[in-house]
Amino acid sequence: MFSFFHLTVQEHLAALYCSINLFSEEDIIQALDFWCFGVHPPSSIAAPLQNTDLNMDKLESLQMFTRFFMGLLRARLAGQLDGLVLSPMEHGDGIPTRLGVWFQDQFKGRKLENQTALNLLHCLTEFHMKEATSIAAPEIKTLNLFKMKLSVVDCAAMHYVLQFSPHKLQELNLGYSNIGNRGLNRLGPILHRCESLYLRYNCLDRQAAILESAILRSNECQVKKL
Repeated sequence: MFSFFHLTVQEHLAALYCSINLFSEEDIIQALDFWCFGVHPPSSIAAPLQNTDLNMDKLESLQMFTRFFMGLLRARLAGQLDGLVLSPMEHGDGIPTRLGVWFQDQFKGRKLENQTALNLLHCLTEFHMKEATSIAAPEIKTLNLFKMKLSVVDCAAMHYVLQFSPHKLQELNLGYSNIGNRGLNRLGPILHRCESLYLRYNCLDRQAAILESAILRSNECQVKKL
């Protein structure tokens, strides 16, 4: 057992351990249900699912871990962890599609808390596989991140996922999110597809107004409320 004063190192190594010790689609789905939503897995022989005595009252503490896991899972599917893996992953070719359906179900079937929705976007971004994102993104009809302090990295995750949706977004609420000009620029290519767009109190200046004006003048603009 290793422990580190800087928890990010600990979370990364925990995610690495899990990414090389889950061997099937079902293991991965059960793990994500557990780590993201506290749904305890049924009996499993997978080592990372043996310890279910975690305090699931604080699921937010696992969010960085799940993002690391998704990135390392992609690395494993690409063969970049072969020197660490003892057993091959069952049906590895079908995992991106299966995960796409899982993310699709979360956006379609749950009323997600703001932070949980953002974490799922980050997980899709870290997984970074078109097959999965193309299935999940069309189910995102609204995204409400009101009063969440968002970084440029958060805006990049939103842009990455939403660019795979062919539909307009009914509502994107980024009010009081402090995204600033850099965050707005990162989101720029997808903002014209938002029917209702909330950008109040985001430390935006004249340059942001120029960008917003260009979006509203675009022939493809679907914004009805700004």
